[in-house]
Amino acid sequence: MMVALTKHARKRLRQRCGSKSRMQEEALRAFTFGTRASDAKGDLRIYLMNRSSAKIQAVSHLGFVWVFSGHLLVTVHRLPWDVRRSTMSPKKRGLTDRGRRDARCSRLKEARKRRRYFFGGARNRARADKPKRK
Repeated sequence: MMVALTKHARKRLRQRCGSKSRMQEEALRAFTFGTRASDAKGDLRIYLMNRSSAKIQAVSHLGFVWVFSGHLLVTVHRLPWDVRRSTMSPKKRGLTDRGRRDARCSRLKEARKRRRYFFGGARNRARADKPKRK
């Protein structure tokens, strides 16, 4: 099976996906393995249904929306962040079982401490080096 690319689609693939030599392969892969509105759930389903019609089909694949008309790729654009985020697993988003962002929060706290230590002046360095009371 072949997927044809419009001139506009080639231009957008070069801009957004980078690989010039593999455009045809990626388009075929998106057409074959991409998530259609009928297979999607939640925000992604709503987003794809709003961009599809009787002749045009929007497919989500690798964080992009691939717009096809039959076997012709019309354009490619990035999924909006809120839709992309809703498709991620809770673990990938940094959420634990209790819904807290433990790992991410601890990394941010450590970064803030380092920033305060280096850019906060001598007073903060002395405070950081002093052992904490128990």
